[in-house]
Amino acid sequence: MKKIGQVKAGAVLSYLLMICNTVYGLLMTPYIVGCLGDAEYGVYKTVAALASTLMVLDLGLGSTVMRYVAKYKANHEEDKIPSFLGMSIMQALMMCGIIVAVSAGVFFTIRPTYAATFTEPQIQKAQLLFIVQIVNMLLHVWSSIISGVIQGSNRFAYVNSIRLLQLFARAGLVVVLLQIKADALVLVLLDTALTILFMGINFVYVRRQTPTTVCFSRLNFSLFFETGKYTVYTFLVSIAYHIGGNLDNVVIGAILGPTPVTIYSMALLIYNMFQNLSMGVSSVLLPTVSKVLAQDDEHNTNIIRLIVRVGRTQFLLLGAALVGFFCVGPDFIRLWLGKGFEDVYLITLILIIPALFELCINTCLAVLRAKNQLLFFTVVLLLAAVFNAIVTIVTVSGGSYIGAAIGTASSVVLGNLIVMNVYFKRKLKLPVLKIYLRIFSKIWVCLLISGGVLFTTSRFLHGSVWAFIANVLIFCVVYGTTLWFFGLEKTEKQHIPVLNKFVK
Repeated sequence: MKKIGQVKAGAVLSYLLMICNTVYGLLMTPYIVGCLGDAEYGVYKTVAALASTLMVLDLGLGSTVMRYVAKYKANHEEDKIPSFLGMSIMQALMMCGIIVAVSAGVFFTIRPTYAATFTEPQIQKAQLLFIVQIVNMLLHVWSSIISGVIQGSNRFAYVNSIRLLQLFARAGLVVVLLQIKADALVLVLLDTALTILFMGINFVYVRRQTPTTVCFSRLNFSLFFETGKYTVYTFLVSIAYHIGGNLDNVVIGAILGPTPVTIYSMALLIYNMFQNLSMGVSSVLLPTVSKVLAQDDEHNTNIIRLIVRVGRTQFLLLGAALVGFFCVGPDFIRLWLGKGFEDVYLITLILIIPALFELCINTCLAVLRAKNQLLFFTVVLLLAAVFNAIVTIVTVSGGSYIGAAIGTASSVVLGNLIVMNVYFKRKLKLPVLKIYLRIFSKIWVCLLISGGVLFTTSRFLHGSVWAFIANVLIFCVVYGTTLWFFGLEKTEKQHIPVLNKFVK
């Protein structure tokens, strides 16, 4: 398949993967919780969060491999790839040694950390799960190198096809294996087995489809330090994101016990789905932004137009998700998870409301990447992560996991919204307030109208799956109609291929 075909097919498959991941989370999560029970699932998620925080120790090796393989191929310097891969393998060996050493230290902290909230069998289970998770992490280091070679070779369609296949395989095997033995250990052993299987498939693909070899005799130490700078940045950003994504469950498990972790994890799952709606739009922007910047004027006219255009698409999706969840969220959670998960609604709202404003202008981050001005963002992200950690520990110590959501939301408001928006205005000369107003223009009215209709109908239609589906359909019809006749601009309608012929 040609490079352009790979890119287009990869883009389509990336959206399909996003949809399948969302469906997987909605369908499989209640099934897994039902099989394991709240306490067992809480232990599983606590250990998963603890192990994930150590994932940063691979220093973004896979993304580094992808970047430099792509660079060498684009510059027709394929002869440099073998020695670069040799250096990457040496770095991977060092990373594995560090992971084992740090993990050994963390392993011995599990018992004292969770002694007050976990039973003795739960502590033993947590330690066993942690060991298997670390083995999986070591495999991930090597798998990331192989995947980096494939992605750096522009094999986008293959990469996303394999991810889809792995997702379907996991879904089918989880259903079968948990019926045989309902145990969290089954899940982590399954993930490890699938990692080994698909790492082997990817390795065979690299050997047969890409002319890639490895050389240890011509190591480039200047390149070693060059890639070191890139991986250190990736390391710092990963620390910040892992703290934001995993700290809450680690702290809640240590202070309140495994069952509250289960409840909080459901809110995080919805929060991640919400973020993915935006990432599906913005994840492919860097090349476009770089091209626009090269052609832009001193007033940033073209880049502002791009930020607004992408932001309106994101707000159209994210705003609908937020309004819909606000109106029928309690009914959705009750149908999805059953009784005992009522707090998921409030936690989710606390998390997604500030995220909406951040995600609608995340094209600005692509501008920073294109300009290679990421140092300030990295520092802000780290400081926000520290602030989140402090607020989470203090508030959860008071006996409520709601405080963890407040800590995460507060860090987003202070760091990603206030500080970064000031930076965008002063450093990038972007009129942030005007950009927000242009993004929200007219669409907010459509959301208000359709949200009002949904809120009204949900007072009469509720309590069953069919009632929920009816409410969703009513919301979609009203929202789509108001967008078409009022909310969307003519140029935006023209980007909808099915409706092009109706736009004059």
